[in-house]
Amino acid sequence: MPKMMKDMFDQLCKTFDQDEKKTRKLETIGFLYADSIFQGLMMTLLRLDSPAGYICRVS
Repeated sequence: MPKMMKDMFDQLCKTFDQDEKKTRKLETIGFLYADSIFQGLMMTLLRLDSPAGYICRVS
């Protein structure tokens, strides 16, 4: 999932012509659904951004 989100983030950056101020404000959101026998259906929210400009952060 993080690799796919990074690819999506890179495509978004290309649409803004690599403008540094705009790319620092961008985020890519991902929802991960998993079915567990013991806990039932679980949902996880992943956020990918690039606050420093050269490294992406997943939280």
